[in-house]
Amino acid sequence: MPKSYDRLAGSYKVLEQLAFGRLLHKVREQAVDELLDKLEPHQQVLILGEGDGRFLQSLTHKCKTPCHITCIDKSAQMLARAQAKVTPTADLHVNFVLADATRDIPLDTYDVIISLFFLDNFAATTLQTLIPKLANHLTHQGIWLLADFRQAKYGLAVWRSRMWLWLMYRFFRFVTDIEADQLVDPTRLFKEHGFLQLERQSFQHGFVVLETWQKEHTQPLKR
Repeated sequence: MPKSYDRLAGSYKVLEQLAFGRLLHKVREQAVDELLDKLEPHQQVLILGEGDGRFLQSLTHKCKTPCHITCIDKSAQMLARAQAKVTPTADLHVNFVLADATRDIPLDTYDVIISLFFLDNFAATTLQTLIPKLANHLTHQGIWLLADFRQAKYGLAVWRSRMWLWLMYRFFRFVTDIEADQLVDPTRLFKEHGFLQLERQSFQHGFVVLETWQKEHTQPLKR
């Protein structure tokens, strides 16, 4: 089997729990709550790189607001696992799309974009084109909810996060086809392309963050 997330589909949850315990589960659940607090009826939601579907499963279980969700993943095995976890209803339609989000985004506009542990797969050069491309698919004052790893800023967590990031990137580069070999913080790109950070939560001294950004400008901001 060639390098891809297909190789991890069956073992991803176990590997995650061995490495991080319930940390990422906690972040996903918090992300669900953040989304439900802001979601309005009949909005279009785009989920990028959902993986094995645990966020989507929790969202569709809790969500009582009618909406349309498009879930994109380029791993067929991950997408199949996500689809198996979801039971759509009359008010909650989920469209699963096997695609590379860097190349193909269905529809023209979305009210909400969700990327949980997705942007950290990409090198800086890709993020410089991907973030503005996705921003063009987001409505004015639309919400981008993201969770990702960050380099911790203080205490022993600095060395711990460096160790984990070094191990993670070498493991995922060996097993999957991710292009990144180090973590890139996309904060500057979000600000340059017209986003205002509404909320930010950090976990384990900043090693993981959950951020809510709002698209405030239609044109990129000057540096």
